[in-house]
Amino acid sequence: MNHTKMSAIAVCAALSLAVAGCSNDESASAPDTSSASSSTTQTSVDALTTAPTSSAAIATQGGVTTPKPDEVGAAQRITGQGFTALIRVTEPVMAESMGTKILAFPITVIVESGALVASPNHWAVRTLSSDSIKGLNGQGVTTEIGTASIDSRAEGLVPFKDFGSKLTDDVSVTEVALYGDTYQNDAPLARWKLPEPIAIRDILTKTE
Repeated sequence: MNHTKMSAIAVCAALSLAVAGCSNDESASAPDTSSASSSTTQTSVDALTTAPTSSAAIATQGGVTTPKPDEVGAAQRITGQGFTALIRVTEPVMAESMGTKILAFPITVIVESGALVASPNHWAVRTLSSDSIKGLNGQGVTTEIGTASIDSRAEGLVPFKDFGSKLTDDVSVTEVALYGDTYQNDAPLARWKLPEPIAIRDILTKTE
């Protein structure tokens, strides 16, 4: 083989390596978009992470325990008569009401369509002994959720007051539920269970 042919082969080989090298560099430097879609899912649920926090907070990154969908700490998408909304309930607190302690659950509501009423008298708490105590409007609790129809976003406390012995210190709470217009006859629209029953005496007092 003469020198001219060898030179031509060497040039071609060099060009081939150069092209391959460029191709590899472009591949290495190209942005990875394979995970882009996962970061944009459930944006409306992620918005609920601005709600009052709890030890069962919604996980947006690894390393945080995510509650089950029907547990306190989780957001549930609820469809009722004329509305669809995301509602999150966090761990119970003891709030101040006219100088006395009163059981309350913090809630956050984000309405996706329509409007709903989530006032305290649409909620009920259940105890370990299967007693059901209805929430009460106008208990003088700071940041109590209002009675007006919600068509965007609202958050506040749902207070529960017992006039007998159903919420004494040794009573344990197991779940809280949201009802429609008829508390006595309708099945709840959604329930949030506590991971474990908690005694009234062990519920932390809310601080402003």
